[in-house]
Amino acid sequence: MLDAAEPVQADRVLRRKDELAVVDSTDRVAILDLDDLTCPPRVLEGTAAAIWQLVDGVRSERDICQELAEAYGAPFEVVADDVAAFLNQMVEAGLLVEAAVAVIDEGSGVEQ
Repeated sequence: MLDAAEPVQADRVLRRKDELAVVDSTDRVAILDLDDLTCPPRVLEGTAAAIWQLVDGVRSERDICQELAEAYGAPFEVVADDVAAFLNQMVEAGLLVEAAVAVIDEGSGVEQ
């Protein structure tokens, strides 16, 4: 597994960059950055593919860790370290970006 450069950012919500070509299969994901053709295609397998498939712009990093911990029967803390490291690598590579999360004012029901 990966060494975490930073701790898990529990409330961080990421999404895939818009300009990607992604091919998903059951156990593998191929990614091509269409904006940066100097960036080599990436093929993710195993837990890396599982993490990538859960990044949807809605789930928080904590949610992703929880789902994977349950799916693999692993301690949350161990999963969190690996998820944080992988997500940070994908952000540094420009393949994942912060998702805009709408906040609804409970009093008025208006999006802020």
